[in-house]
Amino acid sequence: MTSGSAYEETRRRHLAYMHELMPHYVARLRWSRLEIEAEQTRALRDLLGHAVSHSRWHRERLRHVDIERASPLDLSAIPPMTKDDLMQHWDAIVTAPRCTLASAERHLAFFF
Repeated sequence: MTSGSAYEETRRRHLAYMHELMPHYVARLRWSRLEIEAEQTRALRDLLGHAVSHSRWHRERLRHVDIERASPLDLSAIPPMTKDDLMQHWDAIVTAPRCTLASAERHLAFFF
């Protein structure tokens, strides 16, 4: 497969995927304020749950947060993660065990 045809195949798959998703997201344009808030709350709880389940650092940092009751109104009680936090605690933060700081640095060194 040439690079042009590989690009076209990838583009075709992306467009098909977007066409598949579009009705779901267009329907959201008609959501009420309550539906939007419910979705924001669901997404926040999913995000926090994933972080706590897959990251040692987030598990410790978020130990005081009741994930089952968390809402966007609680965001001010959740400490932000800084770039310094990420660089100092990368391996404990990242939720994909193979994505270590050393492997990320090796990957970047290949391109720069």
